[in-house]
Amino acid sequence: MNRSKPPPPPPSSQPPKLLDVEISPVIFDCASPSGSVIAAVLVETSGEPFRGTLALTGPDADKFAVTDGLLFVVADVPPGNYEITVVAESATESLYSPQVLTAVGPDNAPGPEPEPEPPPSNAANTVLVASASGAAVVNYPRQFGRAFMRGEIAHYPQVLADGAAVPSQADVKNRWGDGSVKFAVISLVVPMLPAAGSVTLTFRDMTRRGRIHTAGWAIADEFPGFDATITISGPAGTRSASARQMLLAGDYLPWAEGPVATTVVCCDRSPGRVYDIGWSEHRSLHPWFVVTFWHQLGKAFIRYVGEISNTEALEAQTYDLELRAGDKLVYQQAGIAQRAATRWTRSAWYGDAPEHRVDIDHNSSYLAATKLVANYDAGITIPEATIAANYEAWLGTTRNIGGSGFYQKYMPTTGGRYDIGLAPSWCVSALLSGDWRLREIACVHADLAGSWNRTMREGDHSKPNAGRTVTCHSRPSYWYLDARVTPAPEDAVVVIAAGSDDGWFADTAHQPDPFTVPYLITGDPYYLDSLELWNGSNSLSTNPGPGVNGRGGGYFTAWGDGQVRAMGWMYRTLFNAAALLPDTDPMRAEVLRMIDDAIAKDEGQRAIAGTSFENSERWLYGGAALGTTGDGWKGLGPPPCRWWGDVGGYAATDPAFYDPEVAYSAHSHWMNMFVIAALGRGREMGFPTDALLEWVGPHVVGQLTTPGYAVALVSQYVVPDRGWQPDGSADWFPDWDETVFGWSEQKQTGMLDGALEVVYWPLSSTYLTQARCALALCVHLPDGGRAWQALEDLIAAKTAETGTPIAWAADPTWAVICHVAILRNSAVNA
Repeated sequence: MNRSKPPPPPPSSQPPKLLDVEISPVIFDCASPSGSVIAAVLVETSGEPFRGTLALTGPDADKFAVTDGLLFVVADVPPGNYEITVVAESATESLYSPQVLTAVGPDNAPGPEPEPEPPPSNAANTVLVASASGAAVVNYPRQFGRAFMRGEIAHYPQVLADGAAVPSQADVKNRWGDGSVKFAVISLVVPMLPAAGSVTLTFRDMTRRGRIHTAGWAIADEFPGFDATITISGPAGTRSASARQMLLAGDYLPWAEGPVATTVVCCDRSPGRVYDIGWSEHRSLHPWFVVTFWHQLGKAFIRYVGEISNTEALEAQTYDLELRAGDKLVYQQAGIAQRAATRWTRSAWYGDAPEHRVDIDHNSSYLAATKLVANYDAGITIPEATIAANYEAWLGTTRNIGGSGFYQKYMPTTGGRYDIGLAPSWCVSALLSGDWRLREIACVHADLAGSWNRTMREGDHSKPNAGRTVTCHSRPSYWYLDARVTPAPEDAVVVIAAGSDDGWFADTAHQPDPFTVPYLITGDPYYLDSLELWNGSNSLSTNPGPGVNGRGGGYFTAWGDGQVRAMGWMYRTLFNAAALLPDTDPMRAEVLRMIDDAIAKDEGQRAIAGTSFENSERWLYGGAALGTTGDGWKGLGPPPCRWWGDVGGYAATDPAFYDPEVAYSAHSHWMNMFVIAALGRGREMGFPTDALLEWVGPHVVGQLTTPGYAVALVSQYVVPDRGWQPDGSADWFPDWDETVFGWSEQKQTGMLDGALEVVYWPLSSTYLTQARCALALCVHLPDGGRAWQALEDLIAAKTAETGTPIAWAADPTWAVICHVAILRNSAVNA
């Protein structure tokens, strides 16, 4: 961000506008010696020829140079793709044009007759867009995130609407290891949505795209009436922040740039915190905006954000709020009492808002193939009556700032919850249905989640993550908002006034992930920022002290409050953040380091050998307590039946459930399922969890494949974990063959009153469905295919017995199924 930008010249002296930059050709011979001219750089303008300067940036810019409109190779380049950005600058504007150059050699040279047509789109990669208002929609603007399969889009995705190319732009955020697109933010205007039927969007590769980087003052000039303001008022007067002022001062970060739409994050997180406001010298309220300018339509989408997040100025505030778009009042609320480490967000349009009743089916089956989304059962159809009832109930909830929607504000509340899982129920429903109402419920819930105090942004500019989330690496001795440990002075945060929680209480054991799916379907940087902030707070949510239940300083452990379920949800959020932070984002390296921290420690704690983490510092740290009462299992050591952590918790004294002469205690196996599911998702996304999955996966596989152990027992709330020993002590059951005798005679049969005993049938959020989700994500393990078949046979038998199937449409939270290819392979190897 730069406040020294020159003011725009008067209109009469404006030079010709920069329109595009092109490199031609984009294919060159990798044998070209250093200094060889390999292409021309052509700049298109609106009038007189370009007389400015050219420069190169990007990941591979050091391999090339540009002089007098010619592109040179200046380094040895083996065959492959190379990503550079050409920067054309005139007196008043800059134009950034990303390009992908291809160096060819004997192994990858194009044939003598290059294909004249663009490469075809992937027929499976579709997005369906349909008007749900009963009327046609003209010029529908939409920005959304899109994941792509490895190798599908080599350079940049171009959008086709019903087979015809439409003006669109793609801002690539992540690429696969082969350079192909992994995730991009797509911006387009659909010319027409018919009153009935849908428009099918598909994607094909294009080798280049022009991208206009417009200066803030130029955007303000293009939208002369635009402003977005946040105003607070109280006894001490009023304070305001203006997006237009931030644009003109250069205090913004580009997120998406191009001729279709430009998205900027307007903020100042410098030491001066120029726009921060409040009722004391601490100015603790940090206002910022995400604005998307739709150039063809002359309108803008505005996201307003107000957060109390700065580690050096955490002071609760009470105020009345007004939000304006231009001269229009778009939101107001009196008496907001905002506590420290929280935030709120609202959104509105500058200019007429487009029709919001538009269904968008993002194709969950295709997204599952990219592995950025779990493989939810795409065969589940959510009836219109269910959607309508859910939306009516939603409209009856509180949704203002501080409102909770369907959330249970006190996270530790036990019982069935729609927000607990790999993704909340409403997010899965939105993915499966594409319905605009369910999309609204999912995204607004992500907005409301800011009322939990998980928003803490580094305000110490001596730390490398200044302006971003706090982390265990930058504040190693700090325990997140917990006063039981006194941190080193340089790690302490400044809490001036914490404020009242109004019932909002967060933990890690019941923590949802409200943000991943909304980010994947919108590409909105606010949701990605929220995911990063929650992961950062999680990284500090474990006692920073030594021992297996502590971080041991500046490291990440998925321990949380010590509950096994907390370990699962911390891993889930960690993997999602690492997968989705852009490749060029410096915080991504921090999150990848957290993954290594956690996996190494957990492998050491389980004495897992033969991986790259063996004998590392964190591996040794995890294993240091083995043989002591601090080993994570109260001194009993790693369990043969692969309980992830802790011991018992339930006395096995009720003869209706257990044989008290055999079983000593029971354990919550469904918490294990959460960990298995999270580690399975980590493996799908490419993180090194294989060894941990091989260790813990037999916990679910063994329950479903051990002869004599009733499959229906997987639906029980707790499972025997320890048995009486001859000396009167208690120890782990050695295997599932022995565990079965810890159950009562009735439970061992898996039957009750002549019927299969499947607890809570036919509800979809049960211990059985949680086990099924976990198994789907470790079905590649030995006997995994046999376990899956046994569980599906049980479900089929219970469905036939009752005439009622599992009610997935009401709540598809756990409706994850195994990929067919993996199941087929596991069956072959069984």
